[in-house]
Amino acid sequence: MRVFSVLLTFSLLLVVSVTAPAFAGHHKMGEKGDRKERFLKADTDGDGVISRAEFIARAEKRFDKMDADGDGRLSKDELRSAAKRRGQ
Repeated sequence: MRVFSVLLTFSLLLVVSVTAPAFAGHHKMGEKGDRKERFLKADTDGDGVISRAEFIARAEKRFDKMDADGDGRLSKDELRSAAKRRGQ
């Protein structure tokens, strides 16, 4: 159950981190070059697909950036701070 919860959290964080800039006006999601750039960043082995491992590795990096105190958990304050940073 704990593994499922962690994977669900990572998945939600990745979705939020990809879609939040569109709502914040930071990125134009409709621009083909921007999408391609983000895909290429996620496809770390360059095989043209994003594997589960690549997906989770990217989500873990984002989680670690958001986890300001390094305790392995995200507080409401850490989530708010991350959302503010993404909106700037």
